[in-house]
Amino acid sequence: MTNAPMTRRAFVRRASGLVLATAGGLVAAGAGAGGAEAAGQAMCPYCGVAPFGPWHRHLWATSPDPYFADIVIARESRWQSGAYNESSAASGLAQFIPSTFFWAQERFGIYGSVFDPYVSMDLMSALLAENEYYHWSETAPW
Repeated sequence: MTNAPMTRRAFVRRASGLVLATAGGLVAAGAGAGGAEAAGQAMCPYCGVAPFGPWHRHLWATSPDPYFADIVIARESRWQSGAYNESSAASGLAQFIPSTFFWAQERFGIYGSVFDPYVSMDLMSALLAENEYYHWSETAPW
């Protein structure tokens, strides 16, 4: 397996055949090898922690760099939305420190709790879209 970013089409195919790409977006399909139970157990080949559930599908569908975001989230919080670092007060999936989280909320207009996985992923994606990778430079995969 290479470390190249996975395309959306490849991600959809890898998600165990339960999701089909259509002209209008993603549609859930009923049958595949092993059915829904097998899909729920398929682990992410990049982070090795989380299965291809709704959080992964959201991240890979919305992030400008889902490979990087997946690795950072796996290293920072191990995909635990309630993660909290007592020494730095970093919280949530992407381990935002409070000042960065509040600043990013105002900058991008994405509001909610740092512990809400979708808010955390959306703010991370907004920062990555602006090439602001330095917020996670310590956990970068290079």
